[in-house]
Amino acid sequence: MKQDDYFLKQIDVLGKVLSRILGRILGLKNDGEIIDLELENQELKAELNVDLKEFLSVPKEGLADFLRTEKRMKENNLEKFSEIVFLLAMESHDLSEKTELLDRALSILEDVDEKSSIFSMERMNLMDRIKKEKNT
Repeated sequence: MKQDDYFLKQIDVLGKVLSRILGRILGLKNDGEIIDLELENQELKAELNVDLKEFLSVPKEGLADFLRTEKRMKENNLEKFSEIVFLLAMESHDLSEKTELLDRALSILEDVDEKSSIFSMERMNLMDRIKKEKNT
């Protein structure tokens, strides 16, 4: 029982950290500031133990499972993380990096959509935004 409480608290903390990072990125974007990908990578490493280089090295097919098992992300955290990846992709000036980040964000969301028993309009909208961005 005590161990279950610990894991639930860790999941809650992870969700709050993801929300804070996402809020800061959105705030910077709304203020017209440039998002520093290296700074964001450092924060992801410090707060979530997620390194973008490691993230990019994991095969797309197993990416969501990697985040679930290794980083202990649950469905809602995977969606928030995908949105962070999407926003980082939108800030990338390297076309191949941008494409890779978009592909990975979409891969995670498609996996969540496939395995989730709950329909999410926000998830669908984000998937549509990613697909549109990939086609431009």
